[in-house]
Amino acid sequence: MRTHFRIILNTLTTWAAITVNITISIILVPFLLNKLGIEAYGLIALATVLISVSIFTDLGFQTSLSRNLAEQIATGNTQQFNQVLNTGLILYMSLGLLLAGICIVFSSFLADLLKVSADTKSEAIGLIRYYVGPAILILFTKPVFISILSSHNRFDIISAINTGVSVFRGIGILIVLSFPDTGLYQWASVSLIAQSISLAFVFISARTILPSLDFRIRHVKKAILKELLSTGKYISLLQCSWVFRLRINTIILSLFLGPTAAALYRPAESISTIIKPVINSLAAQLFPLTTGYHVTDNMNKLRSVLLRGTRYILLLAIPLCVMFIVFPKPIMKVWLEKSIGSEYVITASVLFYMTLIDLFLYAGGTQTSVLLGMNKIKFISTVSILFALFGFACSILLLAFTSIGIIGVIIPAVCASAIIRGIIVIHAARMCRIPVKRYLSISYARPMTIFLIIVMAAITLRIFFNPQSVYALFLCALSIGTAWILLCWTIGFDHNDKKECMDLLKTIWQKTIKNMGRNRNFS
Repeated sequence: MRTHFRIILNTLTTWAAITVNITISIILVPFLLNKLGIEAYGLIALATVLISVSIFTDLGFQTSLSRNLAEQIATGNTQQFNQVLNTGLILYMSLGLLLAGICIVFSSFLADLLKVSADTKSEAIGLIRYYVGPAILILFTKPVFISILSSHNRFDIISAINTGVSVFRGIGILIVLSFPDTGLYQWASVSLIAQSISLAFVFISARTILPSLDFRIRHVKKAILKELLSTGKYISLLQCSWVFRLRINTIILSLFLGPTAAALYRPAESISTIIKPVINSLAAQLFPLTTGYHVTDNMNKLRSVLLRGTRYILLLAIPLCVMFIVFPKPIMKVWLEKSIGSEYVITASVLFYMTLIDLFLYAGGTQTSVLLGMNKIKFISTVSILFALFGFACSILLLAFTSIGIIGVIIPAVCASAIIRGIIVIHAARMCRIPVKRYLSISYARPMTIFLIIVMAAITLRIFFNPQSVYALFLCALSIGTAWILLCWTIGFDHNDKKECMDLLKTIWQKTIKNMGRNRNFS
């Protein structure tokens, strides 16, 4: 399949998976809050964060592994491919066993550290011991097989598996927790079963895509371990910078304000977590391509990915970011007021600031994919972790010595994200030997013009329309989406973009007609 069509298929399947996840989250969050109560839901938020934070201790192995596998595919080295894969598998399973053991042994200490109340402490200990520990082990086994699929640019398979498992998990939780005397442990059981099924399907898919996979201990090589660590340590710094800017906030809130604060923070975080892959679906599948371009010394292709990819991703982010920046209170009121009362206002504020952080992330476009493909991420990793740690320290100071409350963990992250993005924009342009002014003009001028126009239109809708229902919010979203499509075509796309878009649509239409003709003849 041609690269264009593979990227489109990957993107569409990713969007479909995310749409399903959004729908499930919209249903599950109020259901769990009403069924379990706000403090017990806070324990779910803490367990989820403990698991997701643990994956960031992988020292960047997953991305490093995917990059190395993509490089072996580009060079056609099957033996080296199996050596990289087996070394990565041993590393991941060892680290997963270690972290799972820590959770099981120190579950009581972790519950005390997170200031869990006496009423829910026994449940918290059980949740950490019997859910978080096994889930971490599964989580550290799965990325090895995900890396095989991503290195072959088969993100469509990953999305299909995620969609099916999400539906199974959502329906399972709704059915099981609808029975009386069910709670956290039943939620954990369904979640673990779903994760195990996901691991099984990913493994089967990897073996199907690459029958030449050879899992043997003799393929584990010390030299490859050093190579993975060499690339992985800088990727790990990038991951840690994101942990300190956002992911660890739930734990920090629990330490200072208790699980209830974590529960109020979690809905906004869940929206942000689900939406990110919608925007980053293009960038996420590019690093196998940029690695190939770098290995074959194709600098023109790398420049094109940076210039056009950054513009496309920023354009794609505009409508969702505008909705969450301008309408956070109406969205949270419609979604959560019945579950958490007037405190939905706090969650709305978190959503507003979190969207600003996400906007700076999306403004990075394809910078990380290009620099990762070039294996030049040392500088951006160092900058990211330094400013993230500074923001993290400021968050702790705000929570400890002011009465600002939950928002105190996120405002410093906004400032850190803005500074980090400005520095990386300049660095990425220089690495690709592009004048910074040209990069800003080609990749940022058009999207930011559209963003400002749509923000002003959305504020006008908010003032004069004041949406207070699902239907009203839908009409606002429809209006913003329509304006965005028109502005993208008239302002966001240049002549080459429009020509390629029309050619692509024409090709897709011709293929569709051809396939319909074949099916008709077959019948």
